[in-house]
Amino acid sequence: MKKLLLTICFLASLAINAQTFNFNTDGDNEGWSNLTVANGLASLSSGTSSSTTANVSATNVIVKITVKNLSGNSYLRVSNLKSGGSGREYENLYISTNDSEFKTYSFDMTGNDGYTGTVNDIKVHTKLNENDNATYGAGEEMLIDKIEFVPITSIDSKALFTFSNAPHTDFFNIITNSTSVVATAGKLIFTPEANANSKIRLSSALTVDATNNKYIHVRLKNNSATHNQVRLSFTSSAGTGGENLNISQSDADFKIYSYDLSSDANWTGNIEVLDFAIRNTGNTQNRPSDADTVEFDYIIFNNSATTPSVWIGDTNTTWSTGSNWNTGTTPTSAENVVIQSSSNTPSIGTSTGAETNNLDIISETILSISAGGSLKVNGTSSGKVTYNRTLTAVGGNTNGWHLLASPVVGQSYDNDYATANSLATSGTKRGLAVSYDDDAPTSLLKYTYLQDDDSNSGTFTSGKGYSVKRASTGNIAFTGTINTADVNGVTVSTAGNGFNLLGVPYTSYMSSQTFLTANTDLDQGQIWVWEQGATGGNFITMTTKTDNFILAPGQGFFVKATAATPVNFSKSNQQPNADTFKKSQSTRTEIKLLMTDGTNNRFAKFYYTDSATKGFDIGWDGETFGGIPNSLDVYSQLVDGNQGKNYQVQSLPNSDLENMIIPIGVTAAINSEVTFTAKAANLPKGYNVYLEDRLNSIVTLLDNTNSYKATVTDAKTNGRFFIHARTNSILSTDTEILNSVSIYKTSNENLKIIGLQKGKTTVSLFNILGKQVLNTSFEATSVNNIALPRLAKGVYMVNVQTENGKLDKKIILE
Repeated sequence: MKKLLLTICFLASLAINAQTFNFNTDGDNEGWSNLTVANGLASLSSGTSSSTTANVSATNVIVKITVKNLSGNSYLRVSNLKSGGSGREYENLYISTNDSEFKTYSFDMTGNDGYTGTVNDIKVHTKLNENDNATYGAGEEMLIDKIEFVPITSIDSKALFTFSNAPHTDFFNIITNSTSVVATAGKLIFTPEANANSKIRLSSALTVDATNNKYIHVRLKNNSATHNQVRLSFTSSAGTGGENLNISQSDADFKIYSYDLSSDANWTGNIEVLDFAIRNTGNTQNRPSDADTVEFDYIIFNNSATTPSVWIGDTNTTWSTGSNWNTGTTPTSAENVVIQSSSNTPSIGTSTGAETNNLDIISETILSISAGGSLKVNGTSSGKVTYNRTLTAVGGNTNGWHLLASPVVGQSYDNDYATANSLATSGTKRGLAVSYDDDAPTSLLKYTYLQDDDSNSGTFTSGKGYSVKRASTGNIAFTGTINTADVNGVTVSTAGNGFNLLGVPYTSYMSSQTFLTANTDLDQGQIWVWEQGATGGNFITMTTKTDNFILAPGQGFFVKATAATPVNFSKSNQQPNADTFKKSQSTRTEIKLLMTDGTNNRFAKFYYTDSATKGFDIGWDGETFGGIPNSLDVYSQLVDGNQGKNYQVQSLPNSDLENMIIPIGVTAAINSEVTFTAKAANLPKGYNVYLEDRLNSIVTLLDNTNSYKATVTDAKTNGRFFIHARTNSILSTDTEILNSVSIYKTSNENLKIIGLQKGKTTVSLFNILGKQVLNTSFEATSVNNIALPRLAKGVYMVNVQTENGKLDKKIILE
């Protein structure tokens, strides 16, 4: 159902004189009968509420009532006592029923002869419809937020009349010689009187701001063979004026007319009188020759010469179907769009990246966006949208969780929301983690869950991320207004390891690269997202230089904060869709190492580029997520400068591939079997991927048909597996193997050596003067920890002597 969407602008000098009954005190009905007042609301569950001591100044000619109608009664009236005290004068509106939100209705008391001086006798009436008295069933009521008496006000620069709250005519009334003017089926039907001056007028409760509304756009259907003109006449503070809108005759369909009204010097300031007359310029005094109707679909005042794209919905619910729009084509990014109610409520499909300039969604009409679809609004937006995100369900309390955020403003969460979206239940907890604390002592305590008693209910915060689990696969919905501005001041913390859960606050895609670049107190090179599908559920590292990952609307992601500076989301980061902005990497050399334990899958990636080194490169190398422990993982460590950090993404120079041996680490259950495979793209001709198992002295080709199975005896395995990119499986020299050994201190008391082959090994340590301060021998394993004596700060040289050669490495004790 369409409704008039009006944004009312109050002049400060007039607002001072307004009088308001706001029912803020429990039990105080402020002189109105039949009201029960509690929690700042007045409940009406009978037909009429009256006040005989209202003490309202008649200069406040507009009565505004803000209500949530929780009943089927569709007719609302305001009345005052007639002059002389006998009978009443009524102003009437049809209103929506069974509301989910509060709405404001305005009544113009101008012309009521008893509404003069000080008015005391005022009544608010509800009726089932125009003819039948109100009926309130069990639990039904009308909640009144406030009743206001205000002076004449004005419409702002987005004045939309869509005639869909039938039979309410959106404040257009018969003035002279018209058989009828009614709203039905989303149209205003104007029936003139033949050979008479037939005119309708916008209620004096409203005036058009002509300064900010220079253009009028009308979509109408003329059912007459003789009507050929609609006369727009008006009065402003500058004087009277008018415009002739020439129209076609005997229309088979609706047609659009747009006119520039600013050519009339009197179209300025506030338009106090606005009339539309039906005319036949060939008849006496331009009066209509017959009583055939003119149907108005909409009347729009705005500040653009371009006809706005208005949703008609004649064909289906699909946004991208051109025939659903008044212009016959799908809106572009430069067009202003109006969504009005129709028999087909609009939906942006899974693969559609919609984009508009300004967007106005008429009250009661909700635009839906399917999972995978997006909407980018470049200008302003009014009204509500519903964004849907599809979540897959996996059994078990720790599985099937998804990271997301609300891409709209105003969506609340409570137990009812959780139930409506089929969120999982475990005891008193619902499947919505409303906060994440990286400083909690265990992973189980890092998330705080929504309680089913609503003790921690609230509203989704823009830019903040949440973790959600459904009981079954399906959609979770977010309904609210669209963010069209920057979202600033999102709180982050450096507590724990500094991981913070954020999320995209827009209904459009967003570049992770530009987001990180703008927020300099975040780790600049990487974010972490959750993938439920291909991996069986795992955090995926996205690096800014290798991926420039495009985040989906409402997608949650982790960042690492280096300072507690609030995070900002710039509206300029938005993208209309993901595919347009992903970099083409079709020629990049890369290897994807895959590992499975038979149930879940994990991977590590290696990119070869001239922009990378063998050591750490910000934006090119990405660590595994460290916020939540992972029971299964495969990762690499740096080829050069290994400090024991684990990387899901590592980039290396695109040359000398055979001499770059990549250390591989595994996290898995003790004594479990894992299987390795690999996928490679754009390797030099003759090169293949080989996995070295240094524990068993085995080198295996990995490709689409060859894999390698291994049993890992520890929960964490380092120094055993290595990746080679080379022309054959024969490791050329012992020196090559020794060069892949990693030596680094984990503290000033411990030296770690990873990747040694089995055999007797001697480690010596010398200070800067050449004095030996440590000498120890042992039987080498994949991972070797050497206890260091208490040593002074400074530079030391490590000498490792094995049966196959020797290796020197410099370390610094701090």
